[in-house]
Amino acid sequence: IKTLDQMLRIIPNTNEAEEELLSMLPKLGLKPDINFCNQLIILRERRNEFELAKSTLQIMTENDICPDIMTFGSLARCCKTPKSVRTFLEDFESLGGRLNKEILTTLIGNMCMVALKPAAVERLLKLCVRQQIKPDKKMINTVERFYQTYRKYVISKEKGLYVPYPVVLEIRD
Repeated sequence: IKTLDQMLRIIPNTNEAEEELLSMLPKLGLKPDINFCNQLIILRERRNEFELAKSTLQIMTENDICPDIMTFGSLARCCKTPKSVRTFLEDFESLGGRLNKEILTTLIGNMCMVALKPAAVERLLKLCVRQQIKPDKKMINTVERFYQTYRKYVISKEKGLYVPYPVVLEIRD
């Protein structure tokens, strides 16, 4: 399986190549392991196939593989909306998971750069405080970059210039 795990990292990141590799597993009498599944989630997320990435949990269940913290870190990459972040956090908590700064930095980064949602970023930062998770440089830099970018958007909007639509909606509220 380690060879196929390495192949997963070098094959083209397409559905066809992935399906071909996955079809080889039963032919070779192999079962996926946790590293293979985590890599599969990441590759699917990179293709913006978030639901398919999440469906990797089904493959894990079928093969009696327990998710590890890396699995949840990989799944956090799929959370691109405040709703998906909320669902992820609820599911993670219901499973008894303990958040770490890497997962929270990923979620914060998605809300900063993908969703452009200051309220969601604020909620996640408050969650850091509640869970007593000390931010690291990466988390601080992510939030600072967001603050500076968002500030520029607000100034641009005040000048009547174009800003991304999520910013327009946020300013209206």
